[in-house]
Amino acid sequence: MDQNHPRPLSAEELAAVDKAMADFANTPQKKKRLAAKHSPPPKPVLHVCPAVRTVLTASILLILAVSLLMLVLWPEPAEPSVAVPTLTYPTETLSEPTNDSTDPTEFPTEPLVPPETEPPTEPPVVIPDGTPLSSDEIMQLQEMFHPGSVYASVSDCSFTQPNTLNLSVIVVSQVDRDYQITDEERTYLGNIYEDFLYLDVYSISRSKAEQIVTQYFGLTLDDIPSAKDAAYWEQTDRFYFIAEATGRQLTITHAVTLPGGNIWVRYTVTQTGNVCEMVLSQAGEYHILTNMHFQDAVFYPLA
Repeated sequence: MDQNHPRPLSAEELAAVDKAMADFANTPQKKKRLAAKHSPPPKPVLHVCPAVRTVLTASILLILAVSLLMLVLWPEPAEPSVAVPTLTYPTETLSEPTNDSTDPTEFPTEPLVPPETEPPTEPPVVIPDGTPLSSDEIMQLQEMFHPGSVYASVSDCSFTQPNTLNLSVIVVSQVDRDYQITDEERTYLGNIYEDFLYLDVYSISRSKAEQIVTQYFGLTLDDIPSAKDAAYWEQTDRFYFIAEATGRQLTITHAVTLPGGNIWVRYTVTQTGNVCEMVLSQAGEYHILTNMHFQDAVFYPLA
């Protein structure tokens, strides 16, 4: 028989093959295989190479270990802190420090007392020889020394000769405050002194200024050199000033009639604290002869 060309099966052989196939189909193993062919296909499963699976597992474990180490060792961010001063107070009982102690926080055993400062004392009173005035006489003088008086206006000046005073100091408390300066007057005064154009201007008639100088000093305007230099306009016959009255408050503390008849008065100025001594002429309606601040008053002139 040629191997390249097999012979055809005979009828008996074909019948035997059919019978063998039928018997094989009826066996239990064949039924299972046929049932498996009709069951739903299983879900696909990812098949990973064992080497790759090992690498992935090691990587995941390494990442978890590093994360845990960072949580343990990494410092938490510090919150901004606000400096709060610490106040320390001395306790009721303090231990006595030793000589060799260098602790700067120890408290002294003796209470800290600020150094005593002596209050300013009034200059000593040296009363000249004479007859002290009675309470009624001192009260009369006190009324004359009111804040709007000429006595108050000259209290800031220290002098032994009244004619050396500036005319504005003498009459400033008695100016005509109701008098209104006209534009013509201000223009004229501006040619004398520029500040007259911008500042408040006070005025007094020549006749009233003469009366004040005579009443309080027993002098005339011709006796006072400063009157010749004052701002004056013949057209209005008035003096003009920029200065304003100070309104000093004077308080008489002592008053004595001197042997020659004049009156020595010691007083204080409330606004400045000055202590002054004024000498008045009793014979001439209390003319002001001198006024000396205490530091200048080394003698009693015209006593």
